[in-house]
Amino acid sequence: MVPLGKERAPAPSTTSSAQHSRRRAGVIRQAQPEAPGHQLAASHAASEKRKANKMTPMERRAKRAADEKRRWHEKRKATRESAAKFSMASEDPEKVIASLLDELVAEVAEVRDEVDEGELQEELEKL
Repeated sequence: MVPLGKERAPAPSTTSSAQHSRRRAGVIRQAQPEAPGHQLAASHAASEKRKANKMTPMERRAKRAADEKRRWHEKRKATRESAAKFSMASEDPEKVIASLLDELVAEVAEVRDEVDEGELQEELEKL
């Protein structure tokens, strides 16, 4: 509550006059009758660009192989790190259990990541 006789100074404006005029120009541009046509054309152009950049089945297989190789190396590195942790933590059962649970969670996450929803959808459509 503000004490009587004292008034707060107005809050400083966070938008400059240039920002305000750009925002107004955008609103005015959107109100123009040809705005929906421009938006539709931009949407079609973006769609065509996505189609042109779509991966071929060979590229998709190569990417999956590279991802699988990367995951294998990451898993190998994690296994080595966990072995080092295990050797240090072998005296404390709680630390051993915690490290084993961490490994299990990482494995489940890896399997979940390997499932490609797009592939499953394609298989479903084929069936």
